[in-house]
Amino acid sequence: MTSDEVRISAQDDPDELRALIKWLRAEDDLRSRLTLHDKTPGQGHMGGALDYLTLLLGGGFGTVFVKSLFTYLGQRRKSVVFDLELERGDGQRLRLRLTNDKSAEATLETVIRFIDARE
Repeated sequence: MTSDEVRISAQDDPDELRALIKWLRAEDDLRSRLTLHDKTPGQGHMGGALDYLTLLLGGGFGTVFVKSLFTYLGQRRKSVVFDLELERGDGQRLRLRLTNDKSAEATLETVIRFIDARE
């Protein structure tokens, strides 16, 4: 992972990851910052499954991303699990497992503080 980047994977649920991507692409400020990454296909398979997405941070986009992500989680009816890894330009990393089963307020504050320390 490069600096100033967020990496999100979806616990073996590529459909949920696709739904998140669709949600994030609705944000004008985030659309061009998203990159999708596929798993390398196994022998005898036609193509790879969606593995994770990355989003470049900086210029205030981190807060837009975090608020959009937590709004998405709050609106999901089924159980959702995302692994989130943030990396700042100074090499500091934050890894979290996000779900919509728990109160997101404390996690949201942690992520925003981590991002704001860079921006």
